[in-house]
Amino acid sequence: MKKILIVDDDVVIVRLVEAFLSSKGFKVLSEADGLSAMATIKKEKPDLVILDVILPELNGYDICYILRFGDNFEQVPIILISEREKEVDEEIFEKTDIEYLQKPINTEILLKKIKYLLKMD
Repeated sequence: MKKILIVDDDVVIVRLVEAFLSSKGFKVLSEADGLSAMATIKKEKPDLVILDVILPELNGYDICYILRFGDNFEQVPIILISEREKEVDEEIFEKTDIEYLQKPINTEILLKKIKYLLKMD
């Protein structure tokens, strides 16, 4: 069973995504802030991280940087989510394999991205 961590301070989004992904056979973990997310990543070693851009403590960009350029987690797939289309830094996507999804989250597109990143059919 693949383990996915969702990091978002919006409880409604977290619960909806958790329910959807659990129903598709994934083990889902969640955190509401960047520091807790980093602790969970180090402890649980998720197969994929769904990460909001705007977070308390550490923002999504900071976490992406840490995961891609340190801490031995450069292979963990990341889907960065945001409410604003232009909020994301295009340079991050050019230099890494990070995927992007705009809120509100379309669960079918999310599932396709997850399957692609986890190399599932």
